Amino acid sequence: MRKALTLLELLVAIFAATLVMSAVYVVYTNLLGTYTQESSYQTSDIKRVLGLEILRQDIEHAGLGVGINETALPIEWNSTKAELTLRSLYDILDQKTSAWQIIDCSSSSANILVNKFFPGLSVTKAVYLSINGTIKSGLANYLTCPGNGTYIVYPAFITAAPSACFLQYCRGITYQILNVGVPDYCANGTGELVRGIKGTSQQDPILDCVADFDVRFDWDLNGDGIIEQNEKYLPISKIGTLSAAEERKRLKLVTVFVVVQQGKRNRKYKFVNQLKNNGVDFSNRVKAKVGKNWQQYDWRLIRFSVKPMDLM
Repeated sequence: MRKALTLLELLVAIFAATLVMSAVYVVYTNLLGTYTQESSYQTSDIKRVLGLEILRQDIEHAGLGVGINETALPIEWNSTKAELTLRSLYDILDQKTSAWQIIDCSSSSANILVNKFFPGLSVTKAVYLSINGTIKSGLANYLTCPGNGTYIVYPAFITAAPSACFLQYCRGITYQILNVGVPDYCANGTGELVRGIKGTSQQDPILDCVADFDVRFDWDLNGDGIIEQNEKYLPISKIGTLSAAEERKRLKLVTVFVVVQQGKRNRKYKFVNQLKNNGVDFSNRVKAKVGKNWQQYDWRLIRFSVKPMDLM
């Protein structure tokens, strides 16, 4: 017959079981925390990839449909407001703006030579550019010839957004960090990188927990057509006052820097990596924005470069 446990033996057994359960709990919570954090990474990474691709394409197509004699800058960086403005007739988030036509106006009526309009697309206003890229009519009735010649025609959806150009209709796409819809796990001082349209209330957050946003330029200072080492990653302060015509000729590459938070705050973590790339250091800027607890977050410096394809 098995001997019954004494009270002391029972207490020892309970204590041992408690230790085992505590160890299991610690392992479980660590694994759960890791899983939750990794899940957060994966979700934010998907949004990040999509958001950065939208920004990349907006930069690449800046100036599309904008005449080469338009005086507003196709790509404009306001370093004081940390705001990027991209002027174009193409908006990647508005499919109908990708339409265009080539129209022959040599006879008394408009003859469509190339049609890249969607079936059923309703167009009342349009921008007419000459084949050499100059503005023939900054805004006119669609299929009303502005004169004899052959023209590239872009639809102008003037009710969707007011013009951001001076000599013709165009749309102004903006990017800046705003304190709108910021997730509660983001560090204080961070915000959303928001894509907007000038003159409208449209605000589309494309990146969460953004601590810094900066834009630099590869700029042909001496006009020799070659980018030397001292002409790379220039801040706008090194370029000075410029015209749209100069920008179209001298701007060769746009580089975007974005500092984003990875995951949630970890009080046991200390961020020690450098937020530095190509001579641009963001560590002190992030520290100033977030405050003394900034190292309890994991930070990532994203950098990518884009060659604008529609400036000339």
